[in-house]
Amino acid sequence: MFPSYSKSDPADVGALRNKEGGNLIFRPVSLIPFTKAIVRIKLETGKTFSEILNSFEKSIMCIQHPIWKNVIWDSEQQVMVMNHQKVIELMIIYIYDRKMLTENEYKKLTQDWSSIRQIYEKETIGSVIDELIQEDDWVV
Repeated sequence: MFPSYSKSDPADVGALRNKEGGNLIFRPVSLIPFTKAIVRIKLETGKTFSEILNSFEKSIMCIQHPIWKNVIWDSEQQVMVMNHQKVIELMIIYIYDRKMLTENEYKKLTQDWSSIRQIYEKETIGSVIDELIQEDDWVV
């Protein structure tokens, strides 16, 4: 998945960043939080960057994925959403291995994400996130 990006013709990259959304790592708003999360994962697990990057489902890397709704991407207006970098970083770590988050980080992630998504039933937030991560029938 990721090695193919580095070998792409620059003209092909436009498909990874377009008015419909695109790929997480091709949007400035998510590149730094994504990089911070990946470096932390590498430091804590000892795995290679390639192993870590290839463990993510291709669909989760698409900013149109429901997990990123109003966190990175406003699908109604088709614009980027700013100021949620910490949520992005924590969500990437959560997606990789939720056990890597401290109790405080998990609390921050669920509180901030639920506020962004306007979900206020605290006992269901973790299961909503898990269901969205597993969701594979969404439409780009």
